[in-house]
Amino acid sequence: MKKSFLFFGFALLLTLCLGLWTFRELNSHKNGVIKEFFPDGTLRSETTYKNGIPYGTSLVFFKNGKLKKSVEFIDGKQSGMTITYYETGQVKSEEMYKANKMEGHSRFYNEDGTLQWEATYINDVKQMNTFRDYRKNRGN
Repeated sequence: MKKSFLFFGFALLLTLCLGLWTFRELNSHKNGVIKEFFPDGTLRSETTYKNGIPYGTSLVFFKNGKLKKSVEFIDGKQSGMTITYYETGQVKSEEMYKANKMEGHSRFYNEDGTLQWEATYINDVKQMNTFRDYRKNRGN
């Protein structure tokens, strides 16, 4: 009986401690630069936070260390230019965002750097009258 009481008491104490830790984690605000790493220690991403909200430029990297994506945040929302890259370092896309929606001119490139297609977006909707496709042999 005494062993059962000790076991349940310890389990209760452990549960309460874990609950408090989780509560603190959920209510803590990230501030400053937060870095994430691949299991081998290579930098995966780097994001600046203010009061738990992404702010400024966020960078995401390939495992080889080259830049994969650069994203601008304002008040936690993707706003401004987002640039993605091929693993070779060549630009893959340039997209404008406003409050997490594509807004403005966007360009997509082939791995050799030639323009693949471009279009203007309004409120996350591609404006087909602005769409220009430069790909050859599209299977049409």
